[in-house]
Order: sequence, then structure tokens, then C-alpha cells
Amino acid sequence: MSGFIFASGLLDRELRYSQFLKNRFLRTYPLLLALIRRFGPAVLLLLLLVAIVLRWSVYSEGADMRWYSYWSLLGRIDQFLAGMLAGYFYIRHFRQGRSMDVLGVVGAGLVLTSLFIFNRMGGGSAAGPVWVLWPTAEGISWSVFLIGYLSLARHLNQWLDFRLASLGKISYSIYYILRGAVLSDDEQPRWHYCCWWSS
Repeated sequence: MSGFIFASGLLDRELRYSQFLKNRFLRTYPLLLALIRRFGPAVLLLLLLVAIVLRWSVYSEGADMRWYSYWSLLGRIDQFLAGMLAGYFYIRHFRQGRSMDVLGVVGAGLVLTSLFIFNRMGGGSAAGPVWVLWPTAEGISWSVFLIGYLSLARHLNQWLDFRLASLGKISYSIYYILRGAVLSDDEQPRWHYCCWWSS
């Protein structure tokens, strides 16, 4: 399978900021691993709670919560922590079987329900307190689904499994190639970038 993406007029600031956040998460990873080894996975739940409290305090000060929840480390740490919790669970407790299949179905229900509710509250254009809890709900929902999907995938026919895996390869390739796009920018405010992938 091969495909083509053409990104035109991407804002340099947005791409650089995305890379900035990704690099900050990668730098916190060793510290978070050390905390998990010393205190167990409960430390990640505590950090999730701290992030919610900090976002609530930012909201209480009248700040634009949509911006903080989408563009800041404070807003995106929830998905990172939820992913680490999922990884911990996978390593320590995951066993393919009916209980994990049920978890996958529950996770799919959580994802669809949370997206439906978020959409009914205004979605990406919503303002207000929804952005205090949305990053947490989103991160936990997708993490639960991911763990369950790892068990459910054995039931998929080979054709469908291959197609879904191909989408993941494409998504990761696009994400990974952004670093090249950012680094190739010659400090011009507007630029065009082409990216090819094949799998």
C-alpha cells in the first residue's frame, strides 16, 4: 500500500510546538519510570489528579482552558500518563482471553460515549470547564480500549487486521515525519511539504 500526503501552508509555530511537547514528554519518561519503580503505578494516578487540580485552578483564574488543554504539557500529560498505566497493566496483568475481550468492548463503549458527550458539549470549539476533565477522559478511554483491543485482535480476520495495522503504520509515519518537516523549514513563515510512505 502506498499513499501521499501533501501539507500546504502548515503553521511553523504549531509544528514546532507539537515537537516541543513531544520532546518534553520524552524527557519526563525516565523520571516517571523511576517514580513507578519506587512507588508503584499509583503515582501515575496521583499525577493525573494533580493535572486535573492544576487545570481547574487555571480555569478558576479565567484562562482559556481550550488552549491550555490542547497546547500545553499540563493539558496533554493525561494521555501520556494513561498510556503509561496501560503499559504497566499490559506488562503485569494482560492475558488474552474473554475478560480482556470484554475490556475491549467496554473500552470501545467508553471511547464512543466520551466522544459523543464531548461533541454534545460543543466539541473542539467548546469553552469552559469541559476542558478540565476532557484530557483525562480521552486518555483513559483510549487506554482501556487499546488494552482490550490487543486481546480482541485475535478474532479479526487477516484482511481486516492487516488494514487496521496499515492505518496505524500510516498514522505513525506521518507523526514521525513531522520532525523532518520542522527541521527542513528554512525559517520561512509558509512552506509546502510532501511526504511519501509505503508499507
